[in-house]
Amino acid sequence: MADLFVINNKVSEEEFEQIVYSWIAAGDYTPDDIIENIITHKNKVLMPLYYWGDNYTGSCSASLGYDRQEFYQVKDSNGNLVTRSRWVTDWRPHSQTVHGSTVTLTYAGRHLAESISSFIENMSWRKEDLINLEVSDDNYNKAQEFFLINKNESWDNKGYYKAFAIAQQNTAKQLPSPKFRNLALDIKFQENLFFRVIAPYWIFEFVYQDKPYYVIVDGNNPDRIDGIKPVDKKRVQLVQTIRFVGWITALLAVLIGLYIYFDESFAKINFSWQSILITILGLTLFGFLIEFEVKKIKNASKKIRAQTLNNKFQTPKKN
Repeated sequence: MADLFVINNKVSEEEFEQIVYSWIAAGDYTPDDIIENIITHKNKVLMPLYYWGDNYTGSCSASLGYDRQEFYQVKDSNGNLVTRSRWVTDWRPHSQTVHGSTVTLTYAGRHLAESISSFIENMSWRKEDLINLEVSDDNYNKAQEFFLINKNESWDNKGYYKAFAIAQQNTAKQLPSPKFRNLALDIKFQENLFFRVIAPYWIFEFVYQDKPYYVIVDGNNPDRIDGIKPVDKKRVQLVQTIRFVGWITALLAVLIGLYIYFDESFAKINFSWQSILITILGLTLFGFLIEFEVKKIKNASKKIRAQTLNNKFQTPKKN
């Protein structure tokens, strides 16, 4: 099988710009002025990846839990013996052979933040998206220059651990009991399929109020987008204040309601269905009112950003 593939970009510069602005503008606590205060820099980047398809065999050991119901007797308030039941878990040692397969992707380019490289490694594609790059192709040698981490180093530092984690998940599903602890695997991997992929991504880095942020878009699937966006701290604080004051008020209101209901006497307040009902109804009502006010604040902000976004991408460009 061919060892080097490329994936064509499916996102235009115009689409990328709209995707970025829409993503940044979304959110409950995004600043209202974010759209007017950033400029997108079209930065398409080709990301090198190693594809690993491996088989594994070996053994595992664990303690398996089996639930059972046991019955016991106790004396009631009248001194009579009554039978009660409870569920307990019996833990038993277990071992078994394991086998399976794993598929992992590892990033093989220049150093990136872990959050970005993880996002890249979680990509997927259809078989027809892969375009084979032949050795005789003029771009073959140039494409190889993207791979700055060699195959063995990539496997030892990341590929093995990702594959091992998948093997653990697979093994956990194969255990006789869904309840287990201290699962340990002794397995060996055998490479079944390996090839290299160069995938397109769009990365936008920007600064807002002297702090750096970024957005990354999968050029093969523009629905995949990730990044870090600014947060309006004043709005966060306002929402926290509304909730704090609101719930303090709710508790006081419930306490006053109980006081009035029980003949204006705190001493008469007791643990009865009436007091429980008053408490539930009071807290439910205030909870609804609190979240209604919070939603109004969030929606008002979203409306401002949506209008700004709409104006930006619907205003005809001057020649």
